[in-house]
Amino acid sequence: MAEGWAHEWVHTKREEIHQDFTENGNASARIERLRSFLGRVRIASVALDATAIYKECSREAPIEKCCGDTCNSTRELKVVKEKAVHAMAEDGIDISRYAPKCVKELLPSLCTNLSSSHADKKRPVDKLVLLCSCGDEVKRDLVRQSKSVEEWNVDAPTALSKGPEGESAYRRVSHEIRREVDSLMERLTMDDG
Repeated sequence: MAEGWAHEWVHTKREEIHQDFTENGNASARIERLRSFLGRVRIASVALDATAIYKECSREAPIEKCCGDTCNSTRELKVVKEKAVHAMAEDGIDISRYAPKCVKELLPSLCTNLSSSHADKKRPVDKLVLLCSCGDEVKRDLVRQSKSVEEWNVDAPTALSKGPEGESAYRRVSHEIRREVDSLMERLTMDDG
């Protein structure tokens, strides 16, 4: 959900830039700062470990390693939860094409795509946002690779939907995440100038 809202924020701001340029014929300092920021921002949402990303192997025989390592079966990616897709779609955001990603898959691409002027190649993530409570060891590893970390106290909609709130938990959490994303992106834009 956070990745969907962040991409929507970027899309809206790009439309704002286009509208400003169309109306004024040139860009204000604020719009130039925003354009510069949008040219550099990269948004990704990751799971903390592969169990949140890959389906369990369908082989019935117990084996030590699975999914291409020993049994030659192909790892099958999980998809974004249908309830989350529906909650976001109610606000016009399509996250159905998104796929869960693992932090170990994303970090190498961040490191190889850094410009030569990037000051800290050992910490390729400028802003890390944790939306869940994770183990201290995982958290320490992620923090070491990030220049700045925020932890948002956002409820997991999957667990909440099993309680009295039901499926409306997905929509409520989606809106909560949207407020956090909007606030973060506005702060990042202001700090960028």
